[in-house]
Amino acid sequence: MSSKKANCLRLAFGIIFLFAYAGVGHADSETIDLTYRTAGIEPATCSKSVAIITFQDNRTESGIGESGKGKKFQSSPPVSEWITRALYDELKSVGCRVEYHDTAGEFGTDVIMTGAVEQAYIKQDSWTKYNVNMRLQIFITVGNKKITKTYRSAMTKRTAPAFSFNSNVATESLQDVMREAVPALQSILE
Repeated sequence: MSSKKANCLRLAFGIIFLFAYAGVGHADSETIDLTYRTAGIEPATCSKSVAIITFQDNRTESGIGESGKGKKFQSSPPVSEWITRALYDELKSVGCRVEYHDTAGEFGTDVIMTGAVEQAYIKQDSWTKYNVNMRLQIFITVGNKKITKTYRSAMTKRTAPAFSFNSNVATESLQDVMREAVPALQSILE
């Protein structure tokens, strides 16, 4: 290869790298679409009916995360609704009779669950590295008995390179929390 062609290739790769580096952590949009896929938890006995009420959002940060350059990302739907719906979907997928409600009330179910999102934040450190922190409290009422369960997750996720926020990181992190929470909740619902 001639030195002129080699220099052109180096220049082209240099420009591509420069644009890629400048774009690290910058998403096309400031709103991240949060979706959820069930985690494939084994079905179990779930004889009680459950009403799930949308969790409270008690986080100190209003967004779902930020890029390495400090750009904040908001979420759609709101984080508390996304997490509540994930719990609903997981309990339904393992065979529970579940109802979803936005506000508290009398539902005629055996169990009422609600909770609080204490932390759900993802820091994108690079194209491939995300630091994730989640902390949930679930409040369970069975008759006159009240139970509080806390679930935490702190991890570093690596993904394929991306110039924008990878929302799959949020889904996978929440699945990890659900893999711990749902089997524990199933023992209450037997």
